[in-house]
Parts: sequence; C-alpha cells; structure tokens
Amino acid sequence: MKNVIKRPQMEKEKKKTYLPYPNIYLTSRGVFRKEELKDEEPKHHWISNYINLKEHSLNLETNQHEVTIEYLPQGCNTLKEISVSGDEIATLNKIERLSLYGVDINSYNKGDILKHLRNCKASIPCINNHSDLGFVLVDNEMVFKHHQLISLGKKQTSNYNGELKIEPKGSHQEWYRLIKEEVQGYTPLELAVIMGLASATIGFISKELSVENLIVNLVNDSSTGKTTACQLAASVFGSPILKDNGLVMSWNSTFNALQNKVAGNTGVVVVFDEASMARNDDFTKAIYSLAEGKETARMQKDGVVKQSKVWNTLIISTGEKSLFEASNNNSGLKVRLIELSHIVWTKSAENSEKIKQIISNHYGFAGYMYAEELLRRGKNHIVEGILHWRSEIRYKTI
Repeated sequence: MKNVIKRPQMEKEKKKTYLPYPNIYLTSRGVFRKEELKDEEPKHHWISNYINLKEHSLNLETNQHEVTIEYLPQGCNTLKEISVSGDEIATLNKIERLSLYGVDINSYNKGDILKHLRNCKASIPCINNHSDLGFVLVDNEMVFKHHQLISLGKKQTSNYNGELKIEPKGSHQEWYRLIKEEVQGYTPLELAVIMGLASATIGFISKELSVENLIVNLVNDSSTGKTTACQLAASVFGSPILKDNGLVMSWNSTFNALQNKVAGNTGVVVVFDEASMARNDDFTKAIYSLAEGKETARMQKDGVVKQSKVWNTLIISTGEKSLFEASNNNSGLKVRLIELSHIVWTKSAENSEKIKQIISNHYGFAGYMYAEELLRRGKNHIVEGILHWRSEIRYKTI
C-alpha cells in the first residue's frame, strides 16, 4: 500500500528555477512525489527521508564534478554529509550505492531519488575548486591559484580544496610589523623573505625564460636560525608550522611522496626541513627529480598510466651537511642546486623566537598580494626587468 499524505506546508517560495521534475519536491519531512488526479485533489507520496544536495563543485584540474549530499539516515535524528563524485548520482546503476552510507535509498525509490537530485543540481550554483597552486591559464586568462583564485578579469572564481594550510591567518599588518621590526636591515632574514616571494616569480615566467625549479639548501650547524629562516619564507604563502599541513615539510618521506608534495605547484614556495631525516643517504635522484619538475609516470589501479603533474617553483632545504657531499658530485647538480652555508640566519635567540611566535599566527598574505601584483604588471614587464638585471650583474662580474 502506498504511503499517501497531504502535502506539508511549504516554506516561502524561492526564485523560480527550471526543475526537470517539478512533481518531485523536498520538505523537512523528506522527499515527496506529487501525483495529479483528474477532478480530484493531488496526492503527495512520501518517497524517502530527507536528502538534499548541499554543494555542487567542479575541479578545475580534473574537470570532474563532486557533490556533497546532506541526508537523514533511517532511525537517526541527526543529519549527516557525504561527498561523492558526480557520476554517483547520474545513473540508476550507481545511485543505489549511496545506501552504503545510510542514505535512505533502495531499489524501489531510487528512480524518484535520482530525479530529486537532478532537481537539486538545477537549483544550486556549481562552485569551482582547485587542488593545485600557482600560475596557470584558465579559459585563456593567466590566474593564480591560492586559497582563492586571483583573476584580474574577475571571470573566474575558485576555492582551494587541497590538503595544504594556505588560507591567510591573522593580520597582514602584524606580519608586516614583524618584517619592519625584526627582519628589515638584517640581510639573511631579508633573503629568506625574498626566497619566499621568488617562488611566484619563477612560476610566473618559467616558460618564457626556460627557468627550471630552483633548489636552495641552507647548510649550517643547529641553533643558527636556518629553520626559522625557512619558516619565515614559507609564511609568505601559508602556514610555516611543521606537522600542520603547512608549507614546511619533512625530508622523511619516500621519493614518490616528495614528488607529490610539489606536484601541481607553479609559484608557491615549499620547504623540506632537515635533510638528515631523509630515508636515502644519496640525494642525487631527489635533486634531479625536484629540479626537473615532473612526476615519475605511475600506473593506476585500472592499469592506465596516471597523467604526470609538473611544478615550477622555489624549493628550500635545510640541513647540517651539504647536499653536494650527499650526492654523486655530478656537475649537473651545480646548476640545479644553490647551497648557502655558514650563515647565521637570525640575529639572536630572542629574534628567532619573536619571528616564530608571530608567523605561527599571522601568515599567507604577502605572497598572495605579490602574485596579484605580478599579474597586474604582466609577463612582458617582468621578463624585461629580469633580462635587464641579469645583463647588469654579468657586466659587473666581468
């Protein structure tokens, strides 16, 4: 026997949107189907517990759709959420699999639920998101991917949904005050900030000037401020805290994991702290790979070769020993790796602590603003400036 009830009172009408199946509707009591009857009041059939689409998004890198479903499981009083790929709600063959998560769907109601979710998709906007970082062309416009998309033409919007903690935190004014009081005037710390910003420059003009990834290794004994310096560089674009999914990461990873940490990054600084923690004593392969800027081809579970991601940025490493000494001393490494040794990176222990304290709570502003300024000035202007100063420096060193 069909469950037939009177239609519950609806909320205020929203702006009218074309719905492919107007006889299927949602209330707080669940999903209903309206049946029109000749010469009689329409009947309203209860289909399932509450099911709704909370978000519909498109990933700019993969062009794959994802939906977030909000639902009330049977026998529960609390709403739950689950995110699945768009194809999971596209066919009758797949949609029933949502029952694995407690969604009130079965072989009898799945046809109406499919229609209901089609209505939901038609009534909410599709939001863009991205998991890569840095400069990239989107619809023939150069944009910068950070916590949000920088698009001077305002044609594109997108939010970051990756794992890294890069959303600005705290106050730009506090971070800038730190630079004025604790960094400005001390060359090593100024260099740290410049290295953080330079990652964006590399990502911006890498193709025009055939610039490979730049790897800079800070070499010195402990307690010389090298970790503080690289954290300061990282704070330009995001969290500088190790073990916080920030931009400071550990060398203690597999070769593939190291590549994954920089893959898809074209303009945001990355730090690998303490080379002595690396799993391999020979850094030759790691340096060549990081400098080359392309993932090793790997097979997926379905037997298809995964498309390799690339990167163009500045990578900072720290350690107490030279990476040249931990490599095969190939001359090719010298054009891929810069080592800065025997530099005391902070003015004092107090200076180091003050920097760490501030950047732990205030970060992610300067790099975002710098990337926007690069876009405003344009590639031609930046390339001309680099070529000019490159010529000046070469002339003065002759």
